[in-house]
Amino acid sequence: MDEANNKLNIRVYGQSLVDSDNPTVNVFITEDGIRSNNQSGASGVWTHNNVLREVLTGDWGAEVQFAEDGSYEYTTEWDVKTSIRGSYGTTSVNLDNISVVAFISNTDSSNPSNCEVYNCAKVENVISSGVDRTAADDVHVYADGSSIVIDGSFDEARVWTVDGVTVRSMGEGDGMTTVQGLAPGIYVVKVTSGTGSQVTKVMVD
Repeated sequence: MDEANNKLNIRVYGQSLVDSDNPTVNVFITEDGIRSNNQSGASGVWTHNNVLREVLTGDWGAEVQFAEDGSYEYTTEWDVKTSIRGSYGTTSVNLDNISVVAFISNTDSSNPSNCEVYNCAKVENVISSGVDRTAADDVHVYADGSSIVIDGSFDEARVWTVDGVTVRSMGEGDGMTTVQGLAPGIYVVKVTSGTGSQVTKVMVD
């Protein structure tokens, strides 16, 4: 957080694990905890979460530049706002509930079915923390033969098949955790730690 210039500095980085025709990085600003009581055909008060506040990378994302070793890094910034003007007027923003969502995907403006998301992460409460935060920054997920390795400390981890079947659900882990005996295919791994969460697609041979 650059308090002098009222800007939130954002850094997205990672490693390429699969081939992509046109990989792009997308960065969204979202807000949780928005209470509302105006809805046609309904009454009462309810809370909206993950409300999109701003897109920092354009409609189709920003091009990903890969280094020779397959790593990438993208930086951007958000001009911190305490209010946003929309179609129905101006609404206030609760900066304590602001999150940053970033994801890497293939982009094909002519074929929405060819816009697969490869990896994503969300960092919550980025303004109120007052410090730089990265989602599960010290946790690395990768394939090793027929196993998936989660290297680092985490509070919770879960592994799914691409069709949504849970393969393994784990509580707190520290060091190197291995999920063994997996059939060949693509798996989705979500790791949650005190600094946020990350979702990674892993291909097992």
